[in-house]
Amino acid sequence: MKASLKLQAMAFMLVAAFLTTGLFACRKIIITDIFTSPVSFFDSYTGGLAYTDDLWLAGGDVIWRIDAVDGQVKEFIDAPGDTIIGLAPGDGHLWAVAAEPDNASELSAHIARLYKLKTTGEVIGSFIVPSVFYPQDIAFDGTWLWLVSGFNGKIYKIDTEGTIVDSFFASGVNPDGLTYDGSHLWVSDSFSSSWISISKLDTSGTVIDSFCVPGVFSFGLACDGENSLWISVIVGSKSLSKIYRARIPDSTIKSR
Repeated sequence: MKASLKLQAMAFMLVAAFLTTGLFACRKIIITDIFTSPVSFFDSYTGGLAYTDDLWLAGGDVIWRIDAVDGQVKEFIDAPGDTIIGLAPGDGHLWAVAAEPDNASELSAHIARLYKLKTTGEVIGSFIVPSVFYPQDIAFDGTWLWLVSGFNGKIYKIDTEGTIVDSFFASGVNPDGLTYDGSHLWVSDSFSSSWISISKLDTSGTVIDSFCVPGVFSFGLACDGENSLWISVIVGSKSLSKIYRARIPDSTIKSR
C-alpha cells in the first residue's frame, strides 16, 4: 500500500516537473469569454456545469441559472440535498449528481446519487450508484449517463436506472469535469497549480486530443453545440471562481 502511494506521489511530481521545466508542451485553448462565478469557492462548493440555452452551475445546495451571453444570474433553484456537484442537460430536464455519505462503507466514503430534475428544481426521480465513490461530474449522451470518480480516476458508463455497464480510466491524474459533445467525451484534469488539462476521448476512453487552460482547479464542463466548451475553474492565489468559454481549434463538436 505504501509503495503504491509512493509511486503515485512520484508520478504526480514528474508531471509537475514537466510543467515547470517546460518539458511538457500543452496546446492552449482559445478563451473567448470569462465570467465571474456567482458562487464563492469559500462559501459553497462550485460544481458542474450544464448548457441548455443558458448555463446551469451547481453550487452545493443551489443550482444557478446564468445568461450565457453576459454571465448575469437569471435565477437560482433549490437543489435536492446539499452536495450537488455535477450537472448535465437531458432532453428538457437536468441530470445532477451528488456525493452522498455512505454510512455503511468502511472507507467513510461518499457515493454517487443521481437526480433527474425539472428546470424548476422539482425531482423527477433519483437513484444511488453504490460502486462509484466521490463522484466529480456527470454527462449524458441521450442514452447513457457517464460519471467521473475522484476516488479511482475512472469514468463509468451507466444506464438511466443506475446499472454500470462499462468503465475505464480517465486521462490524467485528477479528473474532475466531464461533458459530452454529441460524439465524444471531454474530461478536465486539475494536474498542476497553474494549468488544467482538457482531453477529448472516444467513448471507450481513447484520448483523441488534449488542451490546457489556466487555473488551479476545474469543477465542471459543458458543451454548447457551437464549437465551444464552458469550464468552471478556480484561478489565482485568491481562489477566485470563474467560468470560461473556450473555443477549440479545428473542433469537431456537433451538439450539446
